[in-house]
Amino acid sequence: TKVGNGTVEKVDILPKTTSCDSGLLDLYYSELGKAVVSFLLQGKVDVNVNGTMKVNVLFFPVEVKFSETRTIKP
Repeated sequence: TKVGNGTVEKVDILPKTTSCDSGLLDLYYSELGKAVVSFLLQGKVDVNVNGTMKVNVLFFPVEVKFSETRTIKP
């Protein structure tokens, strides 16, 4: 169940940095209930984040697609 959508605009990533904390996420509360029910019945919920990163490498624009899935358990 898709429960949200978000964007991160123009982020500067410093050298030797592996994460970034800026962004915006809109949650769809009508769909969030399905994820909570799944968590209660199955004892876990899988979270999947997909996206496309647009970066400049030596002044050339490059698009990088990514997908990350994590399982959340109590």
